[in-house]
Amino acid sequence: MLTYADAYIELKQGLQYFKNNANSDTQTIKKLDTILAIISNPAQITPATQQLQNVQKGAQTIINNHNFIKDLKSNQIVLVADKTESTSLKSPLRTVDAGTRNTLQNQEDPNKTYLTLNK
Repeated sequence: MLTYADAYIELKQGLQYFKNNANSDTQTIKKLDTILAIISNPAQITPATQQLQNVQKGAQTIINNHNFIKDLKSNQIVLVADKTESTSLKSPLRTVDAGTRNTLQNQEDPNKTYLTLNK
């Protein structure tokens, strides 16, 4: 079975071999240098554990505070005539370093590429 580490080594060696045999094709060499630089810089993608725990704590505070809903309903300052109250808590699922985020955002959309090529 091919491991990630072995595949990475083979990919890097293959790109380097391709670059060494590109002769004087400066455009190809530039693209290969860009690819090699990207794969040499490891991505830092981690779960947003702290942010998710903060949301969980906030939700537990609302659930455990029996006066929360009562206080909302008896509040004299009402900005809308709606009889329902709602709240939402938000957190990212993961954190991504800026370099990786930029790389991912600048990639072509594979669906758009497929549809463009197969009109």
